Amino acid sequence: MLVWLRTLTLDAWSELLRANPPDAEPSPSDTYKVLGVYLVAGLVLWFNKFFSWNSFGMLGLAPPEYTGYWNRVWWACVVSTSYFVPGALYVKLVLKHRLRDYGFRLDGLLSHLPLYFFFFGVVFPFVVVLSGTDHFLRAYPLAKAAGATWTMLIIWELAYALQFVTLEFFFRGFMIFGPRKTLGVWVVPIMAMPYLMLHFQKPPLEAVGSIIAGMALGMVALHTRSIYAGMMIHIAVAWSMDLLALYHKGDLMRLLGP
Repeated sequence: MLVWLRTLTLDAWSELLRANPPDAEPSPSDTYKVLGVYLVAGLVLWFNKFFSWNSFGMLGLAPPEYTGYWNRVWWACVVSTSYFVPGALYVKLVLKHRLRDYGFRLDGLLSHLPLYFFFFGVVFPFVVVLSGTDHFLRAYPLAKAAGATWTMLIIWELAYALQFVTLEFFFRGFMIFGPRKTLGVWVVPIMAMPYLMLHFQKPPLEAVGSIIAGMALGMVALHTRSIYAGMMIHIAVAWSMDLLALYHKGDLMRLLGP
């Protein structure tokens, strides 16, 4: 067991360090571009924290029925735009790179599927155990009225999934491959810290798990040059959490009933 754990952690890290060493003498141009990556990242996180949720009310978009639900759907769409557009523009216009090189690679996807299933298999039992707790049921689904109708559930889950697609591009694509040439493998823990902070409002065990998940997904992205692992695992876990929460609340059986 200890040998297997060491292989997945310390040995994997050493291999990544050899393959992605930091640049001891980066050029001024590379230095400024890396600083630009973190400036863009900071502005994105600032915007999502202070404006994404409130923008619904600021625009006067407040339908009388299910206001909280539509506010949450709107939030998912706004943060998805924020996670993707500024980083993508910086990659194309400043770094002059292809978006494909920021994790949008299908090469080797099938060969990596066992790794993705392994990660999901590790996480899913904990989700099942926690899904009946009061804290979990108060938190999920984030769109509280998602279980009112099938239409509302599908709209929410698609918006929720889109948020994870763009989140993976931001954290495991933009923040990993943007500074990688200069900082090497150390981009992974640097990325994992703001990713952890993103989970501070979540249940405590989920926040703790985000430390491990952030590091693991960052290492996988750097090794495979793909962000599809994070996308697939995040969406699978998120949908599972919502469906389990709706099951415990009785909404899922009501939707499935005659």
